[in-house]
Amino acid sequence: AYIASFAHATIFYMANVLAHLALGVLVAICSVILLARDGDLRRRVAVAASLFAIAFVVGVYLAIHGNLADDRWVLKLVPREARGVATLMLVVRKGDASIEEARISDPLGTTTRLALSDEKRNVSLGADLFHFTPPPGVDVVRPPTY
Repeated sequence: AYIASFAHATIFYMANVLAHLALGVLVAICSVILLARDGDLRRRVAVAASLFAIAFVVGVYLAIHGNLADDRWVLKLVPREARGVATLMLVVRKGDASIEEARISDPLGTTTRLALSDEKRNVSLGADLFHFTPPPGVDVVRPPTY
């Protein structure tokens, strides 16, 4: 059976992450010991063992870099009064202070995730790009004023 977890910092999530990390290291250590002792096995599974070693190195890199690299800020913005938005989380790149991701949650728990990439800064845009005339028969809904 597959155990599903969500990327929230819950005890279950952290236990799941740590269990995967510990089991992966344990399997790697046991595999190295087994292959060191049995030359015949080493010859029969050389390709699979090489691929496993590559996957292990990539996994260790991701575990270290993904948990220890300090290259993004996460800003959690919570309104003082509930007005349709529960939270806004912004993931900001430290290198250039650009927004990489925005997560908007409403009071019912629905989350909208916007991932931003290849954005251009300080590009000249003509004023004609911002002119919009609704077609005939369309209801125009204006946001409430606060």
